[in-house]
Amino acid sequence: ARLFEAERVSRAQAEALAEEARRHLDEITDLGNIAREISSQLDLDRVLGTVAGAVRRLLGCDLALVATCAEPNGAATISTSAGSPLGTFSGLVIQPGCGLGGRARVTRAPAWTEDYLTDPGLVDGYVSQVTAEGLGGSLSVPLIWQGDVIGLLWAMYRRPYRFSPAEVRTLERFADQAALALENARLFSAIQAQTAALAEKNAALDSFVYIVSHDLKAPLITIEGMASILRAKYANALDADADHLLERIQANARHMEQLLGDLLALSR
Repeated sequence: ARLFEAERVSRAQAEALAEEARRHLDEITDLGNIAREISSQLDLDRVLGTVAGAVRRLLGCDLALVATCAEPNGAATISTSAGSPLGTFSGLVIQPGCGLGGRARVTRAPAWTEDYLTDPGLVDGYVSQVTAEGLGGSLSVPLIWQGDVIGLLWAMYRRPYRFSPAEVRTLERFADQAALALENARLFSAIQAQTAALAEKNAALDSFVYIVSHDLKAPLITIEGMASILRAKYANALDADADHLLERIQANARHMEQLLGDLLALSR
């Protein structure tokens, strides 16, 4: 009997380990698929929306929020949500230490509660918004990039819910991927802005070069023409030095005219 019981326990343990391995493999597969999805996008708004949707997909929660920091380690503003038709949290600024997200921001670690409204440590943290959405179990993790907090993620249920260590770990791992995608999108946005600004400056410079070149060309033609007339009309009255000076005026005018022509060609 004892041998049979030992075999039963051993079999149950093996099945539990196999189930845990399957869950772990499914988690890795889901994270890999989501990572490819968000890394293939560079538009910041689309990345944020994809991240929020992915949080709901990974944890099966009712509501997901994403907040970004305007400055590293600063206050985070909720910019995107998934599962919130009311938009209750949109634009809400999360101050360090305030609420569940503020706690995760300060500790740089996951923060969670089984029931937000009954947690004594969260009585002053955005209770009106949580009440409006009817939220209970909540988990928040920081988005960390190169040692700086650049945002926050939330997974929230509209009922009391106890997050398992595996779920906390899953959101932490996803937060690493989300932080990378967010930073890439920000970098791409900054490059686009710089490129647009550079194109605008180049257009202004081209316009300036065109105007200046065009306005200077007419006087040069006049100078070269007058020098030519003087040499032709007063050839017998000019000594060698005077004729040489007029020749130099003509040559320099033609050279400057050529330079202006090159500038005009460049501006086009």
